[in-house]
Amino acid sequence: PGHELRKCQAAKLWDGSADTHSKRTHNGHLVAKAGNAPLCIDWQRPDGCSAREHGARHRCSGCGDDSHGATRCRAAQGS
Repeated sequence: PGHELRKCQAAKLWDGSADTHSKRTHNGHLVAKAGNAPLCIDWQRPDGCSAREHGARHRCSGCGDDSHGATRCRAAQGS
């Protein structure tokens, strides 16, 4: 069935080559490791997020790039 974004707690990219950009808080929220800024979970999905009012939250949880979410990341498994 694929990778479940809502449950992912990976500390490193799938191949172990680098740390992920994000982490989960004690209550399960997705945040950037540096500074604990919240990330948009919808942005990580294949269809992304169309909301513009929280664009700063639109960063890949894997690599940290703002041009894509985790499911479109070149560093993702199977890319």
